[in-house]
Amino acid sequence: MLSYIQEQLKVSATTKPLEEIALGRKADSRTDGESAFVYTGPACAAEIPRDTTRVRVDASVKRLHGQTNFGPIFSLELPENVIRMDVNETLPATVGRTFAPMANAFFMPQRQDPIERRRDLFKSEGLKHLRNVAFPPDLTDKSLPTFENSSDLGRILPSDRNTSYAYSLYCNGFALRDRFKHLPLHRIAYYHVYDSEEVAVEKLRKELEPLKPSIVHPDCLKMYAHHILCCSTKHRPMMYRLLLEKLPMDLFSKDCWGCLPLFYLIWGLAPLEIVDLVVQTMKEEMAGDRECYNTLRGAPEEGNPWLSLKSNNPFTREINWKEMVETLCEARAPLACLDRLIEINIFSFPEDNLQSLIDWGEMMIILCSKGKARKPHLSGFVQLCHSNFGTKSIVLEQVAMKIVRREKFGFKPFWLRVCVGNRIKVLQYKEWRYELDSMINTCPVGSTERHRKQRIELMTTVLDKLKVYEVYGLMWVLELALWKSKLEYEGLTESQDRGVRAECRFTCGATFIMPKVISYLI
Repeated sequence: MLSYIQEQLKVSATTKPLEEIALGRKADSRTDGESAFVYTGPACAAEIPRDTTRVRVDASVKRLHGQTNFGPIFSLELPENVIRMDVNETLPATVGRTFAPMANAFFMPQRQDPIERRRDLFKSEGLKHLRNVAFPPDLTDKSLPTFENSSDLGRILPSDRNTSYAYSLYCNGFALRDRFKHLPLHRIAYYHVYDSEEVAVEKLRKELEPLKPSIVHPDCLKMYAHHILCCSTKHRPMMYRLLLEKLPMDLFSKDCWGCLPLFYLIWGLAPLEIVDLVVQTMKEEMAGDRECYNTLRGAPEEGNPWLSLKSNNPFTREINWKEMVETLCEARAPLACLDRLIEINIFSFPEDNLQSLIDWGEMMIILCSKGKARKPHLSGFVQLCHSNFGTKSIVLEQVAMKIVRREKFGFKPFWLRVCVGNRIKVLQYKEWRYELDSMINTCPVGSTERHRKQRIELMTTVLDKLKVYEVYGLMWVLELALWKSKLEYEGLTESQDRGVRAECRFTCGATFIMPKVISYLI
């Protein structure tokens, strides 16, 4: 592996990207990661693209407004000069209210000014899956945000601020303010986006030469420098090469959520040049592990202290594909992220068959219930799975029945339409289509047990009727085939006499055959 890294170090960072990657994949020329969104103030908040997953706050920003909506992102980079964030503050809604005279105040209670709470950016639904963020060290205790316990950061760093008293010492913002204390590698990996490439690479080189074991530790989120660099809004190939040369084994380290650095490259849609560099290093490390284990197995049994390890491979480093897909579905990540994950698995890790490892029907249910995906996103997910793994990867009828049986809260009728909508569209009679569409539209959405039972009964009826209507449609084809066969048998194929053709249709035997076929199919 060292020889591979040395060869890569000889390549200048300004060279053109790889010409062809993995059987026809074209390299992404944006190796600096500028595709991520850069926040420069409230005026640009309306320009945030819908599929944004990473945001970098510009160095010129001093205050982070609570009204900003970044969308569902997992990485937020804040400059150190941010001195204020609108969190946990209240302001009077009106100013200059006239009060009743003192004489009347004794008999009539005074009206209190209504209190208006400012919106807290870090309690928004979009930052529910935020994982990579560090607060400036000079930020006051009052300006530190608190993450809800239902969010990803709140589950890892629980806080009692809202249940005890304001600005409690249990605020999870304190840990994120001191996140990089005594961890210079982490600090460089997070703040390198605010430096030029030459300065950032030089800082990293000085910290790695010589490498001090005391700095190679995870932070409060169990993230290593590799995780933070992969979450970055800028991807600089030379920084990856330097870090992988010294610390390649940390690519298999998991953070508090059990995720590898590779996962954040996929989630952030990092350039293919960076992804291939990380994947190549991981494959070389895994090959080295297998070689070491095979050498161990070939050693003589007598006097071998590692005899107990022969039956179990301790060097195996697995990639948790199922957890990665589940996280992408829960976070409602762009479908391009899932497409990138499948592509990496097929071209680089073909031994891990995603079709057998993952129940894609369950992933669709997670996308509905936890991800709260809309209809276009859900339909795109089904199409992506069918195109890569075949139509049997997701049996939509089974998914529909599981959804109506499990989900009680926040039920959406369009979940059922995604599952059976395509079958309804191809029905011959518009009356049939209208009937089934009306049943789905009137599906109860309540959260009580009675509503859940009603949904089960309705979905069972819809599937039964759909099957009957589809069989009737097939019977028309069968009747036409029998009619044509009768005309050919009588030699009347070219006849234009409507009466003769109608008689052949009546005597073709369809009235006897079709009921028996229908009873067999239904």
